[in-house]
Formats: sequence, structure tokens, C-alpha cells
Amino acid sequence: MKCDRLLPLVFLTIALTNLAAAAEQAAPSGSTLFVYRCQGCHGAGGRATQLSGLSKLPPDYIYKAITAGSMKTNADGMSEAELKALVEYIAASRKVESSHLPACTAIAPASDGIWNGWSREASNTRFQPTPGLTAADVPRLRLRWALVFPSVPTAANPITILKGHLYTGSWDGTIYSLDALSGCSHWTYQAEAAVRTGITIAHGLAVFGDLHGTAYAVDARTGELRWKRRVEEHPWARITGSPVVYDKRVYVPVASLEEGAAGNPKISMLHVSRQRGRPGPGDWQTTLEELHHRSGNSKERRYPGGHGAVRPVRRCRLVAAHH
Repeated sequence: MKCDRLLPLVFLTIALTNLAAAAEQAAPSGSTLFVYRCQGCHGAGGRATQLSGLSKLPPDYIYKAITAGSMKTNADGMSEAELKALVEYIAASRKVESSHLPACTAIAPASDGIWNGWSREASNTRFQPTPGLTAADVPRLRLRWALVFPSVPTAANPITILKGHLYTGSWDGTIYSLDALSGCSHWTYQAEAAVRTGITIAHGLAVFGDLHGTAYAVDARTGELRWKRRVEEHPWARITGSPVVYDKRVYVPVASLEEGAAGNPKISMLHVSRQRGRPGPGDWQTTLEELHHRSGNSKERRYPGGHGAVRPVRRCRLVAAHH
């Protein structure tokens, strides 16, 4: 009789043990995911940032990088639980750091420096006719101020300088409008994904794109969003080339993160989309392969990426691309 009473307890204990074992087995391992997904580049001897450096990044930044940023292709097919486990493993030893960017209390007088977007002019010569200093002045330059981009591993964005204001993006998606002389902040804007493009100022707007294929226009004076639009629905679309504004139109070069497919000439790797300078839908979209085909040349060519350059010739737009 006593054995009969104990039998359900034995079965209950076995069931709970099996459930616990199944839960432990189902829980994704961050370290295992890192080995299979990241170790090749981020492990010992790899060409990318090592785990010790990645662990200093905030979890939100890491999550964005593997879901909407440059590591999106590496995380393809992962479940939400696996993504969280990987992020927790990478950021496990991170120490929380604070940063402070002083706000500007007054508008500084306009300076003479002009560099708008990727190039000073739409034809993309990247030539500065009035540099304001000579080669002999370079050894005498001294640091006046510096900005530390908080919690990002890379600072490689182009700088726009216009009327005493300095505009730049960052890899955590923050857009900065700073005073060029003092480095204080006029405003910041948070994009949905990392920003690599230059900031183009035109018609009172600051125009840029992010690594999720979205183009933005914010008020250049206040940072208030005027419009934003995902210009390409391709799942790996990203904007790395700087937008160009010409004749009240915004030309946005769009690339993709299909490095493995770059060897196939039939897969388009760069698109050009024209957006209205003011809020509104895009006018047209095309690929460089289509432009090349329309020119009558049947030879296939590949365009793996690019920055915008617009040169008007008989109402045509000539667009250059480079990797």
C-alpha cells in the first residue's frame, strides 16, 4: 500500500527532472552560437574586433548590428532567443560608461569652412579650392576639441561643415550637429540603424541614409524629422553612399550586403533612387545594370557599391560607383 502511494511521487519527480533537462537543452548557448557564427572573424587570429573589444559595446548596439547592421547576414535564420543569448554572451563583461556632450548656449558666428556631404560639389571631385591652410601649417596644428562616440567600435563617417556647424553620423545611428569651433551640441537625432553616409545639407534639410536602407531628411537647424523612407525593400539593402541633392531632388545610392553574391553579374549590387527634396514619395528607381543596358552596350558589368555623384548632361544624370 505504501509503495502504491509513493509511485505517483516517483513519476512526478521523473517528469519534473525530464522537463528541467529539456528546458536546459532547449535554451540556446551564447558561447556555442559565437563559435559557429562569429569565431571565424572575431576569434583569435581573426581580422575583425576581438571578443574582448566587442564585450565593451552596449547590448542594444550589438543587437542592432546583428539584426539590422553589418552582421545581419551572419545572423540569418537565428531565433529571437538565440539572438538574445548571443548578445548576452558578448556583452557579459561590459562595464557601464556614461558620456556627456555639452549643449550649445548660443549660436556661434558662421565660419568660412565649406564641405557639404561626400564632396564639396555635386560632380564629386572632392576638391577644396579654399582650404584655409597650407602644407607648412600642418605641423603647427593643435587639438582644439574632440568628440568620443560612446559605445561604438568605429568612427569613420564623413564630416560636413557648413556655416559654422559640423554634421556627422555614427555607427549607433546618432546624428550630431555640433559647433565647429567649440564642439558643443546643437542637436542630435537617433536613426533606426547605423549611419555611414555623409550628411548633405540642402533646402534647410540634413539628408542621410542608414544601414537598413532608409533615407532621412531632418531639419538642419533643429534636428526635427521632416520625412523618412525605406527606398529599397531588398532584405539586405543598406545605404553607404552619401545622398546627393540636385534640382530639389534627392538621389540616394543603395547597396546591399550580398558579398557572397558579388561575383554574379546578374545580381544587382547598387540601385539609384530619386526622392523629392521636400516630403513626398520617390519619383523613380533604377539599377546601374539597367542604365548600362539602355545605353546599348550588351556587355554585362558589376557595380558592387558607390557614393553618389550627379552630373547633369542634356537632362541626364550620370552616376559613378566604386566599391
